Amino acid sequence: FIKTHLKDRDAPSWRKAHRNYLWQDVILPAIIGKRIKHLVVAIDTSGSITDDLLNEFLVEINAIARAGAEVTLIQCDCEITSVAPYRRLERPVFKGGGGTSFDPVMQWLKDNRRECFGGCIYLTDGFAPNPSIDPRCPILWILTPDMKVQHGWESVGLSK
Repeated sequence: FIKTHLKDRDAPSWRKAHRNYLWQDVILPAIIGKRIKHLVVAIDTSGSITDDLLNEFLVEINAIARAGAEVTLIQCDCEITSVAPYRRLERPVFKGGGGTSFDPVMQWLKDNRRECFGGCIYLTDGFAPNPSIDPRCPILWILTPDMKVQHGWESVGLSK
Protein backbone atom coordinates (compact mmCIF):
# COMPACT_ATOMS: atom_id res chain seq x y z
CA PHE A 1 0.00 0.00 0.00
CA ILE A 2 2.75 2.45 0.94
CA LYS A 3 4.81 1.60 -2.15
CA THR A 4 1.82 2.00 -4.43
CA HIS A 5 0.10 5.06 -3.00
CA LEU A 6 2.38 6.99 -0.70
CA LYS A 7 5.70 7.50 -2.37
CA ASP A 8 6.47 10.49 -4.52
CA ARG A 9 7.15 9.79 -8.15
CA ASP A 10 10.77 9.05 -8.99
CA ALA A 11 12.24 12.12 -10.63
CA PRO A 12 15.65 12.64 -12.24
CA SER A 13 17.80 15.38 -10.74
CA TRP A 14 21.02 16.87 -12.05
CA ARG A 15 21.94 18.01 -8.51
CA LYS A 16 23.57 14.64 -7.99
CA ALA A 17 25.14 12.16 -10.40
CA HIS A 18 23.73 8.65 -10.76
CA ARG A 19 26.36 6.47 -9.03
CA ASN A 20 25.68 3.35 -11.08
CA TYR A 21 27.23 4.86 -14.21
CA LEU A 22 30.16 6.85 -12.81
CA TRP A 23 32.61 3.96 -13.25
CA GLN A 24 31.93 4.14 -17.01
CA ASP A 25 32.66 7.90 -17.07
CA VAL A 26 29.00 8.50 -17.90
CA ILE A 27 27.22 11.23 -15.97
CA LEU A 28 23.47 10.77 -15.72
CA PRO A 29 21.01 12.41 -13.32
CA ALA A 30 20.29 10.65 -10.04
CA ILE A 31 16.79 9.43 -9.29
CA ILE A 32 15.27 11.20 -6.28
CA GLY A 33 11.84 11.50 -4.71
CA LYS A 34 11.23 8.42 -2.59
CA ARG A 35 9.83 10.38 0.35
CA ILE A 36 6.68 9.03 1.98
CA LYS A 37 3.78 11.48 1.91
CA HIS A 38 1.02 12.40 4.28
CA LEU A 39 -1.27 9.54 5.32
CA VAL A 40 -4.63 9.49 7.10
CA VAL A 41 -5.23 6.71 9.62
CA ALA A 42 -8.82 6.25 10.80
CA ILE A 43 -9.58 4.25 13.95
CA ASP A 44 -12.95 2.71 14.74
CA THR A 45 -13.60 3.67 18.39
CA SER A 46 -17.08 2.15 18.62
CA GLY A 47 -18.30 0.11 21.58
CA SER A 48 -17.29 -3.18 19.92
CA ILE A 49 -13.59 -2.18 19.97
CA THR A 50 -11.86 -3.32 23.17
CA ASP A 51 -8.84 -1.72 24.85
CA ASP A 52 -6.71 -4.64 23.64
CA LEU A 53 -7.72 -3.91 20.03
CA LEU A 54 -6.99 -0.21 20.50
CA ASN A 55 -3.51 -1.17 21.72
CA GLU A 56 -3.01 -3.35 18.62
CA PHE A 57 -4.18 -0.45 16.46
CA LEU A 58 -1.63 1.79 18.18
CA VAL A 59 1.17 -0.67 17.35
CA GLU A 60 0.18 -0.50 13.67
CA ILE A 61 0.03 3.31 13.72
CA ASN A 62 3.48 3.50 15.32
CA ALA A 63 4.87 1.27 12.56
CA ILE A 64 3.36 3.55 9.91
CA ALA A 65 4.81 6.66 11.57
CA ARG A 66 8.19 4.94 11.98
CA ALA A 67 8.23 4.34 8.21
CA GLY A 68 8.37 8.11 7.81
CA ALA A 69 4.80 9.02 6.91
CA GLU A 70 3.21 12.15 8.31
CA VAL A 71 0.06 10.74 9.97
CA THR A 72 -3.27 12.44 10.63
CA LEU A 73 -5.28 10.35 13.09
CA ILE A 74 -9.08 10.30 12.85
CA GLN A 75 -11.13 8.69 15.63
CA CYS A 76 -14.67 7.78 14.67
CA ASP A 77 -17.54 5.67 15.95
CA CYS A 78 -20.85 6.84 14.41
CA GLU A 79 -19.35 10.35 14.10
CA ILE A 80 -15.84 11.79 14.07
CA THR A 81 -14.70 12.47 17.63
CA SER A 82 -11.15 13.63 16.91
CA VAL A 83 -8.89 14.69 14.02
CA ALA A 84 -5.30 15.40 15.04
CA PRO A 85 -1.74 14.92 13.83
CA TYR A 86 -0.25 11.76 15.30
CA ARG A 87 2.96 12.03 17.28
CA ARG A 88 4.93 8.91 18.07
CA LEU A 89 5.40 8.10 21.74
CA GLU A 90 2.28 10.09 22.68
CA ARG A 91 -0.73 7.90 23.43
CA PRO A 92 -3.91 9.54 22.17
CA VAL A 93 -6.98 9.65 24.41
CA PHE A 94 -9.54 7.51 22.61
CA LYS A 95 -13.09 8.87 22.48
CA GLY A 96 -16.17 7.06 21.28
CA GLY A 97 -18.05 3.97 22.35
CA GLY A 98 -21.21 4.34 20.26
CA GLY A 99 -22.26 2.60 17.06
CA THR A 100 -20.15 2.37 13.90
CA SER A 101 -20.45 4.30 10.65
CA PHE A 102 -17.74 4.66 8.02
CA ASP A 103 -19.49 7.53 6.22
CA PRO A 104 -18.22 10.41 8.44
CA VAL A 105 -14.59 9.50 7.69
CA MET A 106 -15.37 9.02 3.99
CA GLN A 107 -17.00 12.46 3.91
CA TRP A 108 -14.01 14.01 5.73
CA LEU A 109 -11.62 12.43 3.20
CA LYS A 110 -13.71 13.72 0.31
CA ASP A 111 -13.96 17.24 1.79
CA ASN A 112 -10.23 17.43 2.59
CA ARG A 113 -8.75 15.76 -0.49
CA ARG A 114 -6.83 18.94 -1.32
CA GLU A 115 -4.69 18.32 1.78
CA CYS A 116 -2.47 16.13 -0.45
CA PHE A 117 -2.60 12.91 1.56
CA GLY A 118 -1.66 9.73 -0.25
CA GLY A 119 -4.44 7.55 1.11
CA CYS A 120 -6.21 6.26 4.19
CA ILE A 121 -5.72 3.21 6.36
CA TYR A 122 -8.88 2.31 8.28
CA LEU A 123 -8.45 0.14 11.41
CA THR A 124 -11.79 -1.44 12.30
CA ASP A 125 -13.64 -4.60 13.25
CA GLY A 126 -15.85 -4.05 10.19
CA PHE A 127 -19.17 -4.34 12.00
CA ALA A 128 -20.97 -1.57 10.09
CA PRO A 129 -22.78 -1.08 6.79
CA ASN A 130 -20.72 -0.43 3.67
CA PRO A 131 -19.81 3.23 3.27
CA SER A 132 -22.16 5.05 0.90
CA ILE A 133 -19.72 7.91 0.15
CA ASP A 134 -16.85 7.60 -2.32
CA PRO A 135 -13.87 9.40 -0.72
CA ARG A 136 -11.95 9.54 -4.03
CA CYS A 137 -8.73 8.28 -2.46
CA PRO A 138 -7.22 4.83 -1.91
CA ILE A 139 -8.29 3.07 1.29
CA LEU A 140 -6.69 0.05 2.96
CA TRP A 141 -9.06 -1.68 5.37
CA ILE A 142 -7.30 -3.45 8.25
CA LEU A 143 -9.80 -5.71 9.94
CA THR A 144 -9.68 -7.48 13.29
CA PRO A 145 -9.51 -11.28 13.40
CA ASP A 146 -13.11 -11.46 14.69
CA MET A 147 -14.46 -10.00 11.45
CA LYS A 148 -17.36 -12.20 10.34
CA VAL A 149 -19.26 -9.84 8.04
CA GLN A 150 -18.15 -10.11 4.42
CA HIS A 151 -18.15 -6.72 2.71
CA GLY A 152 -16.18 -7.81 -0.34
CA TRP A 153 -13.35 -5.39 0.51
CA GLU A 154 -9.71 -5.97 -0.12
CA SER A 155 -8.24 -5.97 3.36
CA VAL A 156 -5.46 -7.09 5.62
CA GLY A 157 -6.33 -8.66 8.95
CA LEU A 158 -4.56 -8.15 12.25
CA SER A 159 -3.01 -11.40 13.44
CA LYS A 160 -4.06 -12.93 16.75
